[in-house]
Amino acid sequence: MSYQKRLLGVQQYVRGSAESQVRDASPYQLILMLMDSALGRLAAARGAIERQDEPLMAQSLQKAQAIINELRNVLDFEQGGEVAQNLHDLYDYFGQQIAKAAAQKKAEPINEVVRLFQPLRDSWVEIRNEAEKALMERDQE
Repeated sequence: MSYQKRLLGVQQYVRGSAESQVRDASPYQLILMLMDSALGRLAAARGAIERQDEPLMAQSLQKAQAIINELRNVLDFEQGGEVAQNLHDLYDYFGQQIAKAAAQKKAEPINEVVRLFQPLRDSWVEIRNEAEKALMERDQE
């Protein structure tokens, strides 16, 4: 079997595995997956800037921006109130910094986004853990 055929098989397996993970994930896990993916894309963009790989930098920043836009779009302002509005504003700021990084081809704006985004992601893990714990306790009653 040729290398390309094996690689295609691996890509199909990974794609199917990812689809299964998304299908089986709780809403908390889906948000975490988006956050992790955005942080991964930002890291890739930072590396591309260091290597002066402009096409990869642009692609990575575009994907990070698209993920952040999706996080902003799923905010529930009715239930989230002020917290949702604050997150909306923070995601807007992230977008501005990503645009700045793309225009200047500099990592500093990306570093700023990561500096603010990582604690948000870590807090989301705690929220997810508490929510899943509460659901398990409720199901055991």
